[in-house]
Parts: sequence; C-alpha cells; structure tokens
Amino acid sequence: MKKHTDEQYMKKFMHIMLGAGGQKLDFVTKRSMENQFYYDLITEMEDGIDVSGTSVHCIYAAEMGEIYLKRYEQHFKNPHIVKHNLKHEELLACKPNEWVEAIKKCIGVE
Repeated sequence: MKKHTDEQYMKKFMHIMLGAGGQKLDFVTKRSMENQFYYDLITEMEDGIDVSGTSVHCIYAAEMGEIYLKRYEQHFKNPHIVKHNLKHEELLACKPNEWVEAIKKCIGVE
C-alpha cells in the first residue's frame, strides 16, 4: 500500500477502515485481511443481475481504473454509477461526510 498511495490517504485508510490507532479490532488479522481482499477478487457473480424493484448503486472510484466500471456494468443490469475521481474507499476513509451525502442521495434521503 505504501508503494502505491500517498501518506495522508494511507493513514486515513488505516485508521478508518482498519481501526489502526483508533478502534480496538483484535479480530482483524493479517490473514483475515488477505482473505477479504482475495475473495473480493475471486468471488464469481452472474452477469446482468436484475432484481425487480431494486436498484444497484455503485460508488465508483475512478482512480482504481476502468476495469471496475466494466465489472459493475457486466454484473448488474443498469447499475447507478456514482463516479468519484478518487482511490479505493477514499471517499469513505477521507471524506466521510461526502460519503454519507452520496449514499443519502442514492437512496433518496436528502
């Protein structure tokens, strides 16, 4: 992570997302983190998922690359893509108030 990101983002990510320096998260181990990220990559999903009466909202961090956008469009029929020119989970980790507003807007709560 240190190789691919700036220090402020890394510190915020570690603090907010992983509890480093904040929450007591003894249950989070190196192995459980590896599993979480690994299984995100290998979990198979159907294409064109469409459930009547539901909407899929995807917070798209454009700095992650178009492969993620293509994945959302492949797996979900007509996904609502909310694009941010940010890194993975940067909106949540570094701009939590903006993240809340984005989620509220997606679900129609203003």
